[in-house]
Amino acid sequence: MKALISLEEALEIIELACITPLGKEKIVFSEALHRVIATDILAPCNDPKYNVSSMDAYAFSSKDIELLITEGLKLYPSDNPVGNLHEMVVEKGYALKSFTGANMPQNCDSLLIVEHAEVKNNRLFVKKGVALPKPNDFVRLSGQNYHQNDKLLTKGQKISAYGIGLLAQLNQVFVEVIRKPRVAILSTGNELIEVGQNTQNENATRSTNNHLLKALVESMGGVGVLYELINDDLHTLKEKMQVALLENDMLITTGGMSMGDYDFTQTALEELCEMRFKKVRIKPGKPVAFALYYQHERIKPVLALPGNPNASLMGFYLFGRVILNHLLQTTTTSPIIQAVLESPISRKDTRLEFRFCALKLKNGVWHASLEPSIYKNPSEHGVILLDEGVLEFEAQSVVKAMRFMDLT
Repeated sequence: MKALISLEEALEIIELACITPLGKEKIVFSEALHRVIATDILAPCNDPKYNVSSMDAYAFSSKDIELLITEGLKLYPSDNPVGNLHEMVVEKGYALKSFTGANMPQNCDSLLIVEHAEVKNNRLFVKKGVALPKPNDFVRLSGQNYHQNDKLLTKGQKISAYGIGLLAQLNQVFVEVIRKPRVAILSTGNELIEVGQNTQNENATRSTNNHLLKALVESMGGVGVLYELINDDLHTLKEKMQVALLENDMLITTGGMSMGDYDFTQTALEELCEMRFKKVRIKPGKPVAFALYYQHERIKPVLALPGNPNASLMGFYLFGRVILNHLLQTTTTSPIIQAVLESPISRKDTRLEFRFCALKLKNGVWHASLEPSIYKNPSEHGVILLDEGVLEFEAQSVVKAMRFMDLT
């Protein structure tokens, strides 16, 4: 096991861990929003399947184009509605009125839209002053949207609202997706009380990490499973951790990661799991650990986060998202933007630091102002990255930043 490693080393350890991926399940397409698709979806045929009219128009052959300004094209008494079950054939010297979405009749490659058409004695002419149509004007050609065997949805991507519409168009009633990972969330600390719980203890701390982490897990496509708050007791903590690991695919703990007399999370992990790293050279979130729990042939990941809300949040973004991506067999990015510091920063700690800030777009340029809390100005949440070893940052200097809204 490695200790006090760099962020890059920690991420590499997670990448190389043999985390057991989750299996597939088949669900109704309409319930697949934001689920990770398990197989590529290929186009069964061209779309449109045939050439179709994109306007209400008269269909004819471009070989007869001159007739539109001389003697006119003869018109059939019937027309060509959308969804017509009969294959229409247009003879030389004739035109057939076709409606938006209707298949182009045989022998036709041109359309004269109704706005440009004039009918005299059941013959079709182009209006004076209007240019003659060119072949395939206002025609949606077969395969214009996609061709047979084109990859329309890719294995590992999340299904969007557009994807639901596409599956409906393809008549894909059922779709294979990756099973949602069940992520147990355990928070420990004698000082913690639950939301809605009354107490006479003014020093009690309302538990927020567990609810924040549950929401983050579910925003990524997992199922967050909350367990009751645990007091600082090694035996109880170990027992609850083992139950959570048996019942779920992953475990996230918060609290008990320091070196105090009442911090037992590391000890419990070492007795239950194979530790891969503890302590990373980052701020906040130095006392973070990653471990593996072996259950028969399955390997389940454990992420132990500090109890500080800022540190817990950053630990999830840096490590929890990567682990969940392994389980879901997908990827997510951490978009880096450039931001202008609105005030100088002087620090003593040389660690890579993720300092919380408010990010505001002004005249097309991102500006970062320091914010002490993750719960202020939610729409502007973000962090600036203070490089390892650099202690001074001047006002108006440009730094790397991440918006939390881009990370979920």
